[in-house]
Amino acid sequence: MTNIKKISLILQWTFGLYLILLPLASVFFWILSVFLPLKGTFMGELFDQGVFDITTRALGKTYSLYGQDFSWTARLLGLVGDFTHDFFKWVAAFFTFSLLKLYAQGDLFSQKHVHFFKRIGQCMLLYGTFGLVVGGSILGIAVTFDNPPGERLLSISFGSPNIEMIVGAFMITLVGWITLEGFKLRSEQDLTI
Repeated sequence: MTNIKKISLILQWTFGLYLILLPLASVFFWILSVFLPLKGTFMGELFDQGVFDITTRALGKTYSLYGQDFSWTARLLGLVGDFTHDFFKWVAAFFTFSLLKLYAQGDLFSQKHVHFFKRIGQCMLLYGTFGLVVGGSILGIAVTFDNPPGERLLSISFGSPNIEMIVGAFMITLVGWITLEGFKLRSEQDLTI
């Protein structure tokens, strides 16, 4: 039981850090990176040599945001696309953080667990069907927004990553149902004399 508590606490801190860094990374990449004069600095040299890179994935390709001269409209679209893409991941991470908090306290079976598993599954389902599709489409518009007319792209795709998320969502929902049945069985045993 102590190992479960320790590992849950470590994972809780990891997901807490993820909850903070995920939106901050999007804001930094699309907005704040414009105001940081990296050219001619040590960090700029690392970016120029390819050691670090600020990238986004859209239209089946990876686009580098470092050194790109996106318009503010394109940057705001990119930020909206990132937030649309990452919103359901962020909410699922919040529910996972809450679930791990219960485990860290030694609470292994309760109705709260079922609630959190259900919400995580729903978030993954929405991420696979809405977040990946709409967020990816908005990111595709953002990275090609400054292209001349006729070279701007809109792409709506549904593929393997979407299906993997949907299958994962159903599996997590199933774990929630199994947890609920375990909670009911334990409650019945507690009432048995």
